[in-house]
Amino acid sequence: MKSKSTDTSTRQPLLSNKLKNWLLIGGVVALALIPLFVVKDGKFGGADDQGKEAITKINPEYKPWFESFMQPASSEIAGLLFAVQAALGAGVLGYAIGLYKGRSEAKQLSHSPVNQKVEQE
Repeated sequence: MKSKSTDTSTRQPLLSNKLKNWLLIGGVVALALIPLFVVKDGKFGGADDQGKEAITKINPEYKPWFESFMQPASSEIAGLLFAVQAALGAGVLGYAIGLYKGRSEAKQLSHSPVNQKVEQE
């Protein structure tokens, strides 16, 4: 009588990586667009403006501690600077994650039984 193999390495994943990626992209796009259609006549202002309004309501005579050293010429330039800052931060974070992942994989490979057998010979 033949026994069924319980080898899990030949199992096919439920969803392919390509499909998972497209589903994730679709989810992100949906999360960005749904509030625009669900919230009617909503004000999508920045947190800076809301904080300024709240402080002015609480204490109308409040004076800021300091002023910005640079004022962008337009809101488009301010948006560009914010996007550049976000891209740099994402790049540094991605580099750090990749670096530690690579170190972890290299450490696992160096401790694998195959590598130890080769070193002994």
